Amino acid sequence: MNPSSSRIWTISNGLSLLRVLLVAPVVLLLGSSSDAGRVVLVLCIVFAALTDLLDGWLARKFGQVTELGKIIDPLADKISVGIVGAALALTGRIPPWYIFLVVGRDMVILAGGVYIRQRLRFTLQSTTLGKWAVTSVAVYILFAAMLRDQVLYVDGIFLFLSTLMLILSFVVYARRFFSIISGAAYPASSATPRVGTR
Repeated sequence: MNPSSSRIWTISNGLSLLRVLLVAPVVLLLGSSSDAGRVVLVLCIVFAALTDLLDGWLARKFGQVTELGKIIDPLADKISVGIVGAALALTGRIPPWYIFLVVGRDMVILAGGVYIRQRLRFTLQSTTLGKWAVTSVAVYILFAAMLRDQVLYVDGIFLFLSTLMLILSFVVYARRFFSIISGAAYPASSATPRVGTR
């Protein structure tokens, strides 16, 4: 095993943890009626989305891909998106079915990842499409947070694109999951399957 894979304190892991910590100010600022509060809200959401895009890239660039990072990166996505999305749904800014779609998809993916971890002893990393799907959710949430009154045209476009990305990324994940379980994704002689990059 690569010694660096067992490291805990890396730049990418720190960004993943920071993304979770940003949930609190975002939820608090959702109720802000001041212009300054809305600006800070937008900045927090944009920064959180940037950490999601950067953590995996930095991990690969600096050779800091860790077992912990493979777990907390997608987990941070699920926590932050789930909590902020639920807060927006409760205030009527996004449809409740959308949150059920996001959370339900994430729970299935999480369960699949745990199953593979227990059965084959490696962690299934996020795909590039999966990362873009999370980004599309962040963009939709950003607009939902910015717009006090729903603008049907803008709201509908981002809702449609985000939903499409979520479905497509789930299909890709499902195909990869069943391919790995059936043994088609890795050589049968490989004692330790190698995990592909995002």
